[in-house]
Amino acid sequence: MPDRTTARHTWRRVLWALLLPLLLTEPAAAQGAPPAPAERFRLSNGLEVVLLPDRATQVVAVEVWYEAGSRHDPAGKAGLAQLFEQLMFSGSTHVPRGGHSRIVEDVGGRLVASVDEEVARFGQVLPSNRLALGLWLEAERMRGVALDDSVLATVVSGRLSELSEQAAREPYRTALLRGIAGVYDSASCTSAYIRSVPETIAGTATARASTAQAYFAAWYVPGNARLIVAGDFEPAAARALVEAYFGGIHSAPPPEQAPCQSATPAGSRRIAVADPEVTQSAAGLFFPIPSHDNADTPALELIEIILARGSFGHISRALTADPSRAVGWQAGILGLRRAPGVFGFFGVAGPGVSADSLAAFFASQAAWASGDGIGESDLARAKQIYLATVASTMERPGDIARSAHHAAAFHPGTPPGHLPEETTGAVTLDQLRRVARTYLSPNRAVTLVVNPGGAE
Repeated sequence: MPDRTTARHTWRRVLWALLLPLLLTEPAAAQGAPPAPAERFRLSNGLEVVLLPDRATQVVAVEVWYEAGSRHDPAGKAGLAQLFEQLMFSGSTHVPRGGHSRIVEDVGGRLVASVDEEVARFGQVLPSNRLALGLWLEAERMRGVALDDSVLATVVSGRLSELSEQAAREPYRTALLRGIAGVYDSASCTSAYIRSVPETIAGTATARASTAQAYFAAWYVPGNARLIVAGDFEPAAARALVEAYFGGIHSAPPPEQAPCQSATPAGSRRIAVADPEVTQSAAGLFFPIPSHDNADTPALELIEIILARGSFGHISRALTADPSRAVGWQAGILGLRRAPGVFGFFGVAGPGVSADSLAAFFASQAAWASGDGIGESDLARAKQIYLATVASTMERPGDIARSAHHAAAFHPGTPPGHLPEETTGAVTLDQLRRVARTYLSPNRAVTLVVNPGGAE
């Protein structure tokens, strides 16, 4: 089983899991860009290739991102895309089942494998003299993986166990999804991005090899993928290897992606949930925001830091006087989406605290941000934290490859090998306040209150 690596924003890409740490970031370091010129080109079969050479390192990262996230699950087959996090290691024509992992580990490499709402990512970080091996392995499974009934049954069994454990570990998840779904007024958005645990369990349990084979043939094709190579390699040699290994792979156009063009619901809403699976009251507050590539996203990311990052975040400081108000909480942007997104607050109320009281507390935090409560010192600190986080994503070839994939996927105008951090650094206080007023306005809020048993 491969290790699952995380990119800079992975904690947001995974649907909000209650009581996980708010941010998963690596230690900050001095900011620096890849030192050598980057190259971007496309093979005749449609595969996009980005080369990011850095001869100062001793390793090379080879990663492929496919536009094959969970939002691409076929109707009635929720959970199918997630199965490929393991199915991509089920073997191919020249690699036995589990062989990919063993080959990489035997040469001292590290695996990359994850599937989120938008993309599936696979690859490895290897000693630089093993570049050809990494490219061959990725091309080998792009040509086709073993997807028979025996393999699928094993993977499905393991995944169903994970989902059952998740349901037990996250008792508020169903209610939370109802609150998030309340932001949307489009069935195409809720069906693609809002998948309940029962729905996912049912879709996973009924998965068949023929369905998985058809999904792979449709979405895991060169024209629906991006290959990035970062680290210690000679560009001309890398180009030749890429062409040799990937150039002959057949590609058909991927299926049309279901649009998600949700308009903002008119007025505020309140959703009350009585849930027999929970033992304490909880509350949430959710606001519709634009897709991640929107020009207002940098300001929204800074607002998230100001409100919720660490002990100096405004919410943490507000809870200092009454820490028992919430036994756990999160706030921020939910998911990196090309579709309209959500900025949300969610928490479990402390003993003796009502769900409505906690919801009112979250509303006061949104009102503080949208009512010009944020000052210059808040903005300056948020920028420092943001830029330090960006710097940590440019430390190693694997980090650089993931950052470059993120930029290409969500910021297509960004030059290869660079992140759009200058945009965030240039956000002014007036811009930040405008964005807060626009998106965190109370007349746009969906309020969720959750109570145990049959009480509402």
